[in-house]
Amino acid sequence: MKKWLTLVLALCCTASALESHMVDTDEGSKIHLNYYAPEGTPKAAIVLLHSLRSNTCDYGTFPETLAAEGYAAIAVDLRIGASTGELCQNLTRASTTDIFDAFIDLEVAIQWIQQKTGLKQVILSGSSTSATMVLDYAGQHPELVKGVLAYSPASPDLDLTLEAIKYAPKIAAPVLMVSIEEEKGFPGQMLPLIGSTWKNLYIPKVGIHGAVGLVTPGMAEDYQKTTLDFLKGL
Repeated sequence: MKKWLTLVLALCCTASALESHMVDTDEGSKIHLNYYAPEGTPKAAIVLLHSLRSNTCDYGTFPETLAAEGYAAIAVDLRIGASTGELCQNLTRASTTDIFDAFIDLEVAIQWIQQKTGLKQVILSGSSTSATMVLDYAGQHPELVKGVLAYSPASPDLDLTLEAIKYAPKIAAPVLMVSIEEEKGFPGQMLPLIGSTWKNLYIPKVGIHGAVGLVTPGMAEDYQKTTLDFLKGL
């Protein structure tokens, strides 16, 4: 795990974030994350990762909902992302855009929220490619993961897919995968391989690819209820 340096910049609040931060890594990247703090002691710490070629807007105002429910949450701009509009900028700056190098961003985010909250274990949430990333990470570092939310796990990188399959039996934390019917192939393959005894694949009646279902009209209520019910059980 690469070392990361202390917080170097705290910006004024963006659209709905309570705090916006840039964090340096030892390989020269600047990782952007938005932090949403609950009132009082957090129930748990949650790291939210977006889809390939996207940004923290994937989760919309859902991090605020998590904070209102008592969770400390950070939404991270991954180096494999991109800006999708004037109000949805990916602010992370990295010398590479390799999927495996994006694990540096995840490690930085975990260490940052561990220091911020004092909690050792975190809940990981990923969307599409990053959903495969968090499953992979949970298998490699089971002692650090309290729960896994994987929305439409998939990957354009065969090596990442194979690595996630390899480490699936070592996942100890509860896992919720959410995927539409047309995309249930890979999560359906992963489900019996996952070592945790608490695991579920939820297929919504009306859904969409990735975590954007949490904030898409006509889907958000179902996605959010399913997610929050899972979190409350941890």
